[in-house]
Amino acid sequence: MASQLEFTFPYHLVFDLFAYSIGFWIFSEEKKQSPDHLSPSRRQLIIIAAVFGAFVGSTLLGAIEHLSLFFHPPGPLYYLSSKSIVGGLLGALLGVEGMKLLINEPSSTGDAFVFPMIFGTAIGRVGCFLSGVSDMTVGLPSNLPWALDQGDGILRHPTSLYEIVFLLILSLILSAVRTRVRPPSGLLFKYYLCAYLLFRLLVDFLKPREILLSGLSPIQAACFVTLLFYLLRHGRKMIPAPYASRPVIETTAEFLALPHRH
Repeated sequence: MASQLEFTFPYHLVFDLFAYSIGFWIFSEEKKQSPDHLSPSRRQLIIIAAVFGAFVGSTLLGAIEHLSLFFHPPGPLYYLSSKSIVGGLLGALLGVEGMKLLINEPSSTGDAFVFPMIFGTAIGRVGCFLSGVSDMTVGLPSNLPWALDQGDGILRHPTSLYEIVFLLILSLILSAVRTRVRPPSGLLFKYYLCAYLLFRLLVDFLKPREILLSGLSPIQAACFVTLLFYLLRHGRKMIPAPYASRPVIETTAEFLALPHRH
């Protein structure tokens, strides 16, 4: 009797394609509402650099995160299929900044990518969650009431769901910041980048990891180094000017009391 082939629904592929589509749509809407001064040719070069950098960074850091698989099945082929959101984000950042230096473009271009990346990542994580343990993004075993069995009979931290909830909350916070504070161009992206990297640095302690240095996985190390760089280089600039010299309690109360601006 011929053996029957099992069909596994490609949740990851389907939700990744959906994420790209939604992300592109949100980006297009963002550009309609907040057009920039870039010429079409310069904008295309920056987008191409972002896509190329994201692909290289995602593949490279994703492979390093599970370096031991190079010596076991699927072996070197894993390097062609591994992906890391953090690697993609940092690769895109390096690609864009490199292209801006090359074409001598001084303006900030990251704000328009914030909400496309937030919602694109959240949608992609749905695919990660539905793919179960085969996706290699599941959490460690847990006895917490909300721990879930993702296909291997073990109750685990649903780290993909943690990330989705975090991203939705972050979208609300950044939307409020953009509406009420109206930060200078480029600042919203810095807020997003630092918030997401800090979240990944912390939540990845709840995942199986290959330690690279000082108890950190390669992804966590990348998050830590980038966070340190941004805080040292941009820390003071990340406080909007009207609030920079005031006590934290006072500025927080003033921010919350501000009316919505439309």
